[in-house]
Amino acid sequence: MSAVFAAISLIFCTAIRGGVAFEPDWDTRIPIDAFETSKPDKLKSITVVYEDGSFILRKNQNGTLAMFPFNYKGSLIQITTAFNSEKVSGFSAVCEGTQCDIEFLEYAQGTRYKTKDSYIYAPSIARVNLNGTYYFVSFAYYADEIIETWFSDEGGALMVYKIYLSKNDALKWARVETNTEDSKESVYYFYDSFGHNTSVQSEQGTYSTLYTEKGIRYLERTYKPAETQPENGAENEASGEDNRETENIFEQYEFQLNERGLPVRSSKLSGGEQGGKFSYEYRYKFDGDGNWIEREEIVMEEKLGALLPVEENLVKRSVEYYH
Repeated sequence: MSAVFAAISLIFCTAIRGGVAFEPDWDTRIPIDAFETSKPDKLKSITVVYEDGSFILRKNQNGTLAMFPFNYKGSLIQITTAFNSEKVSGFSAVCEGTQCDIEFLEYAQGTRYKTKDSYIYAPSIARVNLNGTYYFVSFAYYADEIIETWFSDEGGALMVYKIYLSKNDALKWARVETNTEDSKESVYYFYDSFGHNTSVQSEQGTYSTLYTEKGIRYLERTYKPAETQPENGAENEASGEDNRETENIFEQYEFQLNERGLPVRSSKLSGGEQGGKFSYEYRYKFDGDGNWIEREEIVMEEKLGALLPVEENLVKRSVEYYH
């Protein structure tokens, strides 16, 4: 069986940490500076609407996240956090059309996480309602490891997440190991000294970013495409042939940032069936606080030495602050 749902421990840590930033394996239709604002300490919410998608990030006044996007299986899912005094009482989300409700039943009294002005207790037992199917989850905490075990409602063990952390003042790397009845997978996350996620490595691919003082300058990806069967797939299956797409796709992005750290241009070199050279230009509109609230993206493809317009995309954003 595959993983039932995302690692709750990672969702919990994101909510407590109070910040979300673009990560190397995210959909590139999401702006790399979607969460950058002029007054981050007073941020209340960010709403982003892009082609075929949208998300909301909303912060509580203590710095924790009340709502935020979370990457799972290559897509952003919207997480809503429920708080009760010094505890997170649970999460809710819709993932691939399925409603997921997570309720924390007990807490590890010896494990607390520091927030802006208080501490939050970590959960020890949770109950998960995944579209009417119930699971129970236990959490065990160690110096550099979190073990998250999922059980059926009848008590049978289904899968285990093992999250390994290495800290030296700031998070350096983490490994999320997923064990189920018939599979085992590890995903590695690497961070720079400022806490930016600079690399994600798994069996599905490698995703990397390079940060400068102003922001992301380079983004590079090598990954496996979704398996596709050609039109004559039934005939191939009958003959024992397998013509599914197996060639890895690579993408290299380079961003040109202005003095404010906003991307104004970028270039993309990609390989695979849809490969080519592309150029992007970005135009912005701003609010009274200096935050961009509209970004127009003009996409051009290089053919025979000339740049030809391909499409235009629009991203809208609204930013609210606490007063």
